[in-house]
Amino acid sequence: MFVLDECDKMLSETDMRSSVQQIFMSSKSQNKQVMMFSATMGADVKDVCRLYMKQPFELYIDSDAKLTLHGLKQYYVKLEDS
Repeated sequence: MFVLDECDKMLSETDMRSSVQQIFMSSKSQNKQVMMFSATMGADVKDVCRLYMKQPFELYIDSDAKLTLHGLKQYYVKLEDS
């Protein structure tokens, strides 16, 4: 598997894109599953993403209601700066 989160940031910068490509190519597997995630992705970055994938599948979430994990409880503890 080859997974990139925030791929829009990683592939939009030339030096970072070069590092990603080097890591991708270092994997000898021809059958690796490639997954790239981003909340925002421009058309230019999508074109770069497609270079890494075979028959890519794009999933769009068009509603904030679909992003909510129902039943999830979150807690926090306020700490002093020290």
